[in-house]
Amino acid sequence: MRRVLAAGAVVRDPAGRLLLVQRGKDPEAGRWTIPGGRVEPGETPAAAAAREVAEETGLDVAVGREWLVLERPAGAETLFEIHDFVADLVGGTLRAGDDAADVGWFAPADLARLSLTTDLLAHLDAAGLVDPGATDRGRPDPHGDPAPWPGHPVYAEGMTTAQATPSSQPFTIDGQLCFALHSASRAMTACYRQGLETLGLTYSQYAVMLVLWQEEAVSMGSLCEQLHLDSGTLSPLLKRLEKQGRVTRRRRPEDERTLEIACTEEGRALREKARDVQREVERATGMESGELGALREQLNELAERLRTATALHEGHV
Repeated sequence: MRRVLAAGAVVRDPAGRLLLVQRGKDPEAGRWTIPGGRVEPGETPAAAAAREVAEETGLDVAVGREWLVLERPAGAETLFEIHDFVADLVGGTLRAGDDAADVGWFAPADLARLSLTTDLLAHLDAAGLVDPGATDRGRPDPHGDPAPWPGHPVYAEGMTTAQATPSSQPFTIDGQLCFALHSASRAMTACYRQGLETLGLTYSQYAVMLVLWQEEAVSMGSLCEQLHLDSGTLSPLLKRLEKQGRVTRRRRPEDERTLEIACTEEGRALREKARDVQREVERATGMESGELGALREQLNELAERLRTATALHEGHV
């Protein structure tokens, strides 16, 4: 599925009114929403949000914190990843851009009478960006549950917390997702190391062997792609495995430009012992098999999103 980055901004004037744009085109033409649009190649989501505000409303803004990341499918092949920010008004003259049917400032109490884009009010209310309780319109309550308390994230039916996440984590080391992932990765690797040392394998070598136990022989390019490592990092690692008699490296006769790595009989003999190490690590997590599988899928999806965002930012996509 093709992932498309988009960005928008919540802008309020000194009186607390919200800047909204009436969509001039589908999807949801005629409905009011915050200014926003696609992130262009080489552009950050924050820069895109500022540009979209200027193009759609004629106003200049200073983009601040990110408050929402939202996924919306567009057909079977496209998924929009929308980054919304809070922005401060700097200057400009209010006017409707080419893609907008109209533009205006609205008090929170006025939102109830407007035809808004899907779930917009619910997300604004959940993030504390409109007066709590100003109106209940737009609050998704598919199961009849009580309305959430002010500031509690609200999600549309069928949407998960991974798909709509207000940026409310504290700016401390313990409040950072990146550090939690880094710490968990180090702990996981250390746990594996205890068992792998008895097999004469480092964790990086173990990762290589996992690929070879599955495919027997792979090209250097394929190995780099699967492990998300470059050839400069893999080459010395493979040399050590070859010296240990666990892999072979050779040029393919049909294409000498391609270096092929294959598992030896000695390498294959390690497979079951390594599986025992994996079982010990799984037991150490204290998690059930289903929980581990769900966590793995979430982390794989997160990694893919981050790689896509990085490639878009660097202009590679």
